[in-house]
Amino acid sequence: MKWFYNMKLSTKLILTFIVVAIISGIVGLVGIVNITKINDNDNILYDNMTVPLSEVAEMARLFQRARVNGRDLILYEEKADIDQAYSEVVAYLNEIDTISQSFEKTIVQDEVEAAFSELM
Repeated sequence: MKWFYNMKLSTKLILTFIVVAIISGIVGLVGIVNITKINDNDNILYDNMTVPLSEVAEMARLFQRARVNGRDLILYEEKADIDQAYSEVVAYLNEIDTISQSFEKTIVQDEVEAAFSELM
């Protein structure tokens, strides 16, 4: 350590500024790497969690419509009304199947996959 004490003041200052610059560069590099990881994870989160929410909401809406038409199916007395309600229920269920196939491709969590399997 005696070598450091024997240096000129200007050399000591330059050396400490270089050390501080190296430490700052390392901190910046670590920050950039972690920001890149966060950005990648954010894209995965958006593509696999946020976007499919609209599909889930659409499936819930279609299910409610099918449920209401199923209720009406029981209440109707005319054959034409019953056939109309039945065809609407089938159409809603087919739309749910189509949307669920699209939703199934975006599942990344085991809990969601288990709940989806139970739904289907």
